[in-house]
Amino acid sequence: MVLVALLVLFVMAYSRYQQAREQTAELRTTLDKIRQEYIIAYQMNGHFPRNNQEARLPKPETSQFGAVKAVVIMKDHRLFLSITDHTGASSQVFLTPEMNSNQQFSWFCRSPNLSEFLGDTLFQGCQPSAEFLSIEQASALQGKVKPRGKPPQEQPKLEIKLPPPPPKPEPEPIQPCEASPPRELLIHDDGIGIWSFTGTPVLEHFVPLEISYPEGLAARIGRVLFITKGNYIWYTDTDQEPIELKKTSVWIKPGTRIYSIGQQLLWITPEHQLFVGDVCYPPNIRIIHNTKLRLSGRILANVKVAEGFLHLLSRYDSDRSNRSNLDIYNIKSNGTLVHAFNFRFSGFANNMYREEPYLLIANGREGLSIKQRTSDFRWMETESISAMDFIMDAVIKGNTLWVADRSAGLIVYKRRSPQEPWEQVDQREFEFPAFHLRWFEHGVLVSSATRHAWVAGDTKGAITLMPPTAPESH
Repeated sequence: MVLVALLVLFVMAYSRYQQAREQTAELRTTLDKIRQEYIIAYQMNGHFPRNNQEARLPKPETSQFGAVKAVVIMKDHRLFLSITDHTGASSQVFLTPEMNSNQQFSWFCRSPNLSEFLGDTLFQGCQPSAEFLSIEQASALQGKVKPRGKPPQEQPKLEIKLPPPPPKPEPEPIQPCEASPPRELLIHDDGIGIWSFTGTPVLEHFVPLEISYPEGLAARIGRVLFITKGNYIWYTDTDQEPIELKKTSVWIKPGTRIYSIGQQLLWITPEHQLFVGDVCYPPNIRIIHNTKLRLSGRILANVKVAEGFLHLLSRYDSDRSNRSNLDIYNIKSNGTLVHAFNFRFSGFANNMYREEPYLLIANGREGLSIKQRTSDFRWMETESISAMDFIMDAVIKGNTLWVADRSAGLIVYKRRSPQEPWEQVDQREFEFPAFHLRWFEHGVLVSSATRHAWVAGDTKGAITLMPPTAPESH
């Protein structure tokens, strides 16, 4: 008998347990649906509902959902619930909606008589309250339903035709390929200067930049300046203030050098891969040609565009071999390059200058080799100039020859006629070594890597060219 009694008690306890589980699941589903309707009403109307109708719930007297005997939304936005659980206990629950900054709902619970079952399952942490309302009293606290007025009659529309608005002016696109006055890029210690040499040198723009390796750092096409910086080619419109560098679509390796050839941009990687790009529509750069330079262990000493051809001067890193190489490429109208000529010669070449019929090769301590075009379109050395220190560059115009001789500065030679020998007529020394020369109608520009001086043709002095201030680097 005892065993039977224990078995009966176990079955009854298990039945109550199953009943509690089933009712918990049922109540949770019902409460989720009620709260979901409440949230939808808020999202549709932009405010918390004030009565059952706004939340699309039945009237309080007919709003029974299983164990939930009544649901009332009161005018203070609270949700009133009357629940009778499986134990027979009746509970009143007041849920106050709250919303955080992320538009997420939470519910603050209060109850005057919450049953133990509901407190352990669905409303854990519910706070006690002294407020007790009957279903009728809660219903009376609903917000009044606003009567629906008659829809306003449509008034006849007055058709007024207005003229179309003027088109909005679009920002002027950056167009590197448009014509612009010739300007020169000078690399300074703390940035890049864009200078005009139509008369006395004038600094027109300055782009502050941290300079680490000035060779092949920048190129200018039209009014647009292109710069290698980090792993990208950057660009800026020098006619816009303030000057702001923007990234192009081209990724490069550190050590890549860039040059301009007409309206195309040329860049050469440290692995001697040569690219030519169309830059008319930055930031996109369309690669129109690429080739691998076969230098056979030589280093690239100089890149220059002269007489409409691209010249690549290369030499071995050590002067023991005493051999150099000049590759000449024809630049086609579409930007592609065609290898036209290869010229090998003795000497440790540092730079070259070409102006028909002359080809000047600066051979360092071995001096300057002056070559002339032969009948079979090759060059033959006709004269040479000895070096005082180390010849880095040279320019010839008519019967005047300018030579950059490193620490010896700028040396000027003249001759009476092409048949006469060269005679030294002037020498200018500077506070920096003379590496590069550029000739202009009114004078000669003498440069080291980042320092520059202007030597006018009609004076004996020299003007140091430098930015007026040292702005902070970009």
